[in-house]
Formats: sequence, C-alpha cells, structure tokens
Amino acid sequence: GKPFIAPNDLCIDRRGRIYFTDPYYGPPYEKSQPVSGVYRIDAPGEVTLVIGDLQRPNGIVITPDGQLVFVSDRGTQKLHRYRVKADGGLDPDGVLYDFSPDRGIDGMWLDVKGNIFGAAGKGKTSGLFVISPEGKLLLHKPMPEFSTNVVFGGREMRDVYLTASSSVYKMRSLTPGARP
Repeated sequence: GKPFIAPNDLCIDRRGRIYFTDPYYGPPYEKSQPVSGVYRIDAPGEVTLVIGDLQRPNGIVITPDGQLVFVSDRGTQKLHRYRVKADGGLDPDGVLYDFSPDRGIDGMWLDVKGNIFGAAGKGKTSGLFVISPEGKLLLHKPMPEFSTNVVFGGREMRDVYLTASSSVYKMRSLTPGARP
C-alpha cells in the first residue's frame, strides 16, 4: 500500500513476470519501503519482494533461458547471481564479481554466450566492463564520460550502445547480444 522508493531497472522473463530494482540512495527520495528491494510483478496488483538483503539493488538482467538473474548492488559494488525457482522466487547463488572499491554496474545486458556487458566504474575507470558467466573480467573499455547503461541493438544484435553523462556511444561486438 506504499509507493516504491525509486524504481530503477527491470527485466522480463518468458512468462511475462517483471523483475525490477527499487534502491534507496538517500534524499531527495523518501524511504517509503522498509528495504531497498528487488520485486516481481506477476499480474496487475500482484507484486512480491524477492530480494530484500541488498543495500542498493540497481542493474538487473535475466538469462534468455530464464534460469539466472544477475543483480548489481551499488551499495557493496558487487554483482550477485540468483537462480530462478519455478514459482519465480530467487535463490542466492553467490557473488559473481566484486567491483569494490570502484563503482559497480549501473545498467547491463547479456550477449549470446552469457557474458555480462555493464556500465560501471568512476573517473578514469568509467566505461564498459564485460564479465564472463564464471566471473572473470574479459574486457574493460574506459569511456570519456560517466557511463550508466548498456544495450545491444541493430539487425545482427552486434551494436553495443552505452549511455553516458551527455552522450550515447556505439561500439561493435564480435558476439551478438541476447535478444530480449
């Protein structure tokens, strides 16, 4: 019955369930919920808190097979992995990558191999990070501006778009992005 704090990022599974993050970053936001959370919408009016123990959940993405969800915690700067249960609940499956003391992922997308393309870092490290499904850093491409989000597009899904403070950058990937 209370409004969310500051809904941020979302992803949708094959069954149409929407998962979204709702972080609390302090004023001017009102802490209208008891925790910064990750929620699932199953149908109009059916909203369930599925993760309530992260400091500031931000970026979220689900694998095309619907088996895993990755969530970035901008409080701890860690990228978490969760297994999706049949009922849509999420079971913790460890920390995939620790960005601390740098800034963790804001927005992210997957390629067809399951690699996570994320906008992260600050200052000279701000840019595109690519993390393997095993948690290995595959690529870090610094950008000239504070980087905030990533998406694949184009006919072949090989165009990587990265949003930043005042620009959108386009790069080409050797591996196509996963289709939504």
